[in-house]
Amino acid sequence: MNSQDFNLYLNFLLYAILGRMGEADGIIEQSNGGIKRSAKYISNLAKIKTGKIYRGILLEPNQMPEDQLVKAIPSNNFVSFSEDKDVACWFGYKTSTISGYVSQIRPNVEGWIAEYTPKNSEILFHYKWIPALNRLVEMVTGAPSFLHLSSVMVQNVPDMDALQASQIEWNLKTQKEVMIEPHKEIEFVEIEKSNCSPLSGLENKFTHPMFRGMRNPSQKFMCPKCGGRDLKINAKSIYDVHHVKRNGKWCRYDNSQPKSVRDKRIKRIKKGQS
Repeated sequence: MNSQDFNLYLNFLLYAILGRMGEADGIIEQSNGGIKRSAKYISNLAKIKTGKIYRGILLEPNQMPEDQLVKAIPSNNFVSFSEDKDVACWFGYKTSTISGYVSQIRPNVEGWIAEYTPKNSEILFHYKWIPALNRLVEMVTGAPSFLHLSSVMVQNVPDMDALQASQIEWNLKTQKEVMIEPHKEIEFVEIEKSNCSPLSGLENKFTHPMFRGMRNPSQKFMCPKCGGRDLKINAKSIYDVHHVKRNGKWCRYDNSQPKSVRDKRIKRIKKGQS
């Protein structure tokens, strides 16, 4: 495997698992096929059987779901699904911790669940690849696992910290994530007709312990970085937690960055500077 391709792939996974779609999508755009080559190589090592995968999204009532898959997500180059239908339902509930911020901005949205069975050639990442990925990471980098390497990578990114490292571990543990190339021919069903489990159980199962109890953004929540309790959440991600310090300055866990900043970072990644 080409070492530069693999370095790009590892950075793509880091950002994608964290939900930082701008950076992840930008890496794919500039990888010149390196992400797909790496995915194919790891897939051949892992040799897993693919099954049905699920995705939960929120759409306006006048949107046609079968035409809106790519438009309804913040990425044009990959789509995140889960092998666990409960994960999709959690994303599809408009009052869940993970999706509640969307319904606050667009109160008329409704939840939909997609089902799809991908071909091996469409998959960019599968959570069942982790054992094969760990062996490859150890062989190429000397790190004992992807999770260990990602915690090191996080430390080398200026706007990431231990909270993001913890989030990567939690997401890998709970979300059974499968990333595929965009596919427009996927059918959606209203969440009410999808036999989803009750939201309360899904909240306990999938919400990171650090963020439990955040369904109402006005609720007080202590920032692990500055200790502030005045919670604000931006519209990009539930994990973009902003607190106001007592001195009036911001304490930021912020995923949103200008495209120029992302592009500069991606160029450093391509040069092997992480």
